[in-house]
Amino acid sequence: EVRATACPGDGLFPLKQSIKDSVQKIIEGVTTGIAEQSDELPDDFRIVRIFPNPFIPNAEGGVEKIRLRFQQPQPVELAIYNMLGQVVRVLHDGPISGGNLELQWNGKDARGRMVPAGVYFYRLTTSDKVEVAKVLLLGR
Repeated sequence: EVRATACPGDGLFPLKQSIKDSVQKIIEGVTTGIAEQSDELPDDFRIVRIFPNPFIPNAEGGVEKIRLRFQQPQPVELAIYNMLGQVVRVLHDGPISGGNLELQWNGKDARGRMVPAGVYFYRLTTSDKVEVAKVLLLGR
């Protein structure tokens, strides 16, 4: 509403309030944030937090941190996959003790090359379960 116009403002202006009301109804139930997880250990394991997400790698060593929680010692693999389902990099493959584990990814593949911007998936695998989380890597 800056000034009068001939297109299509005259037709839409009378609908302005009903459009605002409709949008308000749509967004009322939408979650706009995620609450922090409790410090209790899960029944088996889970990816607790991936941050920052979206992620922007930088020359100063910017990394993305992945926090995991485990109830008991177990063999674990945490790998990063691209949209084609190809392994980009394995961050951990071996036994872990129970409790918390924090891993980092600097946006590079297994050969040390920066990967292109896009959507990537973390896949956390144990002997009996798999959990997947998504991350958006932005260009530098």
